[in-house]
Amino acid sequence: MRKIIPLLVMIPLLFYFGSAQAQERTINGTVSSERNSEPVISATITNLRTKKSVQTSANGAFSIRAQKGDELQLSSVGFIEKKITVGDQSQLTLTLAVSAGQLAEVIVTTAFGIKKTKRSQGTASQSVTGQEINDTQRDNWMNAISGRVAGATVNTTSGAPGASSQIVLRGFNSIGGDNSALIILDGIPLNNSVFSQHRLASDIDNRNNDYTNRAADINPDDIESINVLKGPEAAALYGTEAGNGAIIITTKKGKAGKLKVSYDNSFRFEQITRFHEVQKVYDNGTNGLFQNTTRLFFGPKYAEGTKFYDNPKNFFNVGTANKHNVSLEGGRGFTSFRGSGSYYDQEGTIPYTGNKKINARISLYSKVTKKLEITGSLAYYYQFNRKAFRGTDGYYLSLLRWPLEDDARRWRNINGNRRIISKTAGLDNPAEANNPFFETERNKNFDRTHRVTANFGATYEAADWLTFDWKVGADAYGQYGAYMWDKEAFNAYTFGGRIEEYNSRFKGFTSIFLASARKKIGNWGFTLRAGNAFDDRTTTDWSVRGDSLNVSADYIDFKNMSTAFTSPLKRLNSRTQGRDTLTLQRSIGLFADLNISLKDFLYINIAGRNDWLAEFPPHRRSYFYPSANVAFIFSEFIPKNKVLTYGKLRASIARTGKRVAPYSNQSVYTNAVASTNGYGYAYGFGANNPDLFPEQQTAYEVGTELSFFNNVVTLDLTAYQIDIANSVATNARPSYATGFILYTSNIADLTNKGFEAVANFNLIRNSTVNWSVRANFSKTTNKVTRLPLPEFYNSDSWIAGYRASLYRGLPTTTIGGQDYQRTAAGEILIDAATGLPAINANYVSIGDRNPDFVMGFTNTFSYKNIRFSFTLDWKQGGDVLNGTELFLTQQGLSKRTLNRENTIIVPGVLNDGLQESANPTRNTIPITPYYQQDYYTGRSLAVDFVEHDVNWLRLRDVTLSYSFDANLIRRSRVFSAARLFVTGTDLFMITNYSGPDPSSNGNTPATGGVGGFAIDLGSTPTPIGINFGLGVTFKNGK
Repeated sequence: MRKIIPLLVMIPLLFYFGSAQAQERTINGTVSSERNSEPVISATITNLRTKKSVQTSANGAFSIRAQKGDELQLSSVGFIEKKITVGDQSQLTLTLAVSAGQLAEVIVTTAFGIKKTKRSQGTASQSVTGQEINDTQRDNWMNAISGRVAGATVNTTSGAPGASSQIVLRGFNSIGGDNSALIILDGIPLNNSVFSQHRLASDIDNRNNDYTNRAADINPDDIESINVLKGPEAAALYGTEAGNGAIIITTKKGKAGKLKVSYDNSFRFEQITRFHEVQKVYDNGTNGLFQNTTRLFFGPKYAEGTKFYDNPKNFFNVGTANKHNVSLEGGRGFTSFRGSGSYYDQEGTIPYTGNKKINARISLYSKVTKKLEITGSLAYYYQFNRKAFRGTDGYYLSLLRWPLEDDARRWRNINGNRRIISKTAGLDNPAEANNPFFETERNKNFDRTHRVTANFGATYEAADWLTFDWKVGADAYGQYGAYMWDKEAFNAYTFGGRIEEYNSRFKGFTSIFLASARKKIGNWGFTLRAGNAFDDRTTTDWSVRGDSLNVSADYIDFKNMSTAFTSPLKRLNSRTQGRDTLTLQRSIGLFADLNISLKDFLYINIAGRNDWLAEFPPHRRSYFYPSANVAFIFSEFIPKNKVLTYGKLRASIARTGKRVAPYSNQSVYTNAVASTNGYGYAYGFGANNPDLFPEQQTAYEVGTELSFFNNVVTLDLTAYQIDIANSVATNARPSYATGFILYTSNIADLTNKGFEAVANFNLIRNSTVNWSVRANFSKTTNKVTRLPLPEFYNSDSWIAGYRASLYRGLPTTTIGGQDYQRTAAGEILIDAATGLPAINANYVSIGDRNPDFVMGFTNTFSYKNIRFSFTLDWKQGGDVLNGTELFLTQQGLSKRTLNRENTIIVPGVLNDGLQESANPTRNTIPITPYYQQDYYTGRSLAVDFVEHDVNWLRLRDVTLSYSFDANLIRRSRVFSAARLFVTGTDLFMITNYSGPDPSSNGNTPATGGVGGFAIDLGSTPTPIGINFGLGVTFKNGK
């Protein structure tokens, strides 16, 4: 019995202690920042019962032993300490709030995915959250950057579906090359090219058609954050491709735990509300006489009571779009995943245009061992874009030019053929301009893209002081497109219609290896990173063009047309031309990056990189460029006070090279006769240069970061100068004695200077109300300091008597155009026989497109579950060439021509030999433009249509959202969160510009150089848009 009693006592105790021991278990979790959802690295998690601590990994993950009821304490430098109580869950998703006075400790993603504290950076950068991007509901995330980043200019091509966009940081640094910022996706450079029409069989300029920039493939809902590296740091580590700065995109990653499924959708309506105005007084004709065999409007006045049709407003539809996003994430332990899918379907404001996009993406993270972490992602992108022709071939000019008394919607005859409105028969009559309703239905224009990207990364912590990182990325896409002009189309009637197809295929492979060593010696900290990068790209372009269709466009199914180019050939009777281009690029780079820190107040960075580029000859392939920057936290030496919370000074210098277009260093044979009737090869128009070398840029930057009143106000000021030496001019025009019309050479030097300011005001921040305002300011000036030619211009920008030109001593953003002949005193020379001004055959500077300054304001206000935000974009100054108004004037449709019946005397002096004398002959010859229409048709010059000092204030984006109350959602068996939102884009604009949209672009980004921004000719105006949407998160994956 004595033995049994102790045993009976021990049994309950064993059960008790066994139960207590069983309750202690492994808790896995992640810690991220409340501000930008970035993982919090090296955060400390302490079990206050056991006093044991662990730290988070590079992905913010941790694992700790705890039992129900234990308190866990979370702490990290720059964040507010937090305590939580362990419940029944085995997976925790935790967030830390940034300390109000410690925003300088915020972690930002820089080159190669390296995460640094903001205070340690010696160069300027600026971040935009994924929520800001996604709130705009724009299908091209680049357009959401406008007004949000100082020094970033977003040039959009038009308001048509799938229109291309370009981001330029701190001005244009190359006169002939690419000026776009490098796009980095999860540490790997991403191809953001725009297809160039010079690769077509027809080899035409980049004016009449547009092609989506490939970075627009990224689903905005997949973006976690964007960090813009505007200064020299990007180039020193990413190499030649980052000479224009870099945009670092971090995508959303999954968090371990129960499966989380989210879904959101939105419906969009958009409408064009601004148009050019035309005169409604004078009918068809010339010199005051009616003539229905011309599309000029210099005829007699319309009869009283004439019915007019508003063809532009009748033409444009209310555009619609619907978007659906779904994502799921989860995982167990140290392994997590996220998958997402998106479907976007847009019907444009232009009939028969639209843009369909399908995206799917999956990303994985796993901490395989205590020392090894791996990441990976795989994405698929699809786009089918039904496009609009633009510029002189576009619908907008045809609409404006169509007779006002004719309803353009009635384009069919009884037999279904095109209706002819001129009195003379034949579609080839110049009076028969294309009917835009006919064009959209019978002239086809589309492209289709399939794309796959894959990234893999591995991080191995060999020791507590040594880490190895390897990232590898693959990118492949095929872009197939075609356009067709119907055999009844005015611009193709003489050759029986036309088809042109192309197939562009890209394959890219990137490998980056990085070794990082860390050492602490007293108060000094050292981090040395060294590595190599390998990049290989292959682009294959194949195009065919043919004339003389044997069927109408209605009988050609472009959606199912073979990409092997057999289908169009069956539709053609004659004159087939082709072009096949293979482009190979390869680069190898070695780099090193040394970071030195002293306590928490001094940070020094020294970096260098050497690249070898295969496109240069052996003696030109290698070049080295270094950089250095320093950050000094001077507030560490100032006693704590209530005014200045934080202060930093920074300075940097960097030098980088920029590669040139492939094969620019050698002249190649091209098809002299590219047809089915004969063959032949000869040198082309352009002479390439075997002595080409990379453009050289040296950038200087100084700045300060200040925080006041415990971070209520923060200020970031930056001044910079970029000196560009030996900029490459592509297709410069030398003496024809060389045997070539064009050549390529390092001929120009440029200088960019600028100032940027970013101010943040955290006006209210508590548990109920949050109100913050961000203001951006930037000013850039630029100049061509060396140019041995009288003028350099890109032929793509040469449109109807004006172009983007460069002259020594003038800004790089100059507009060149024809002016009148003038005396030395500036007086206009007048033809003594006609009384009309004489035209100068040489192109001269007629305007500067560079604005005086640009500002952006973003306001974010939230009250409980309601969130309201908007972004304003203000541009002050800068000239815009209103090419559409010039076109209308020459056609007799501009309201400028309404005074045509008044007799006028053109101010100036006669060109009679006395014009340069002390007493030139003043012009007294009267003219009446009503009877001398050459005053408008032949003497209307671009110089008179440059609108100087154009300003605008735009409401870029506005979003109002409501998140349902958590207590209400808990009652649901299906949802754990729900949100309603409404978003507006480009809702209003205040401007002194006479046309619809001063942000128009006469070219696409494929033009290169300074391009055709602020040149407005027939571009589709930007529509206003409104989105309505709903987002939900399901409970436990239901």
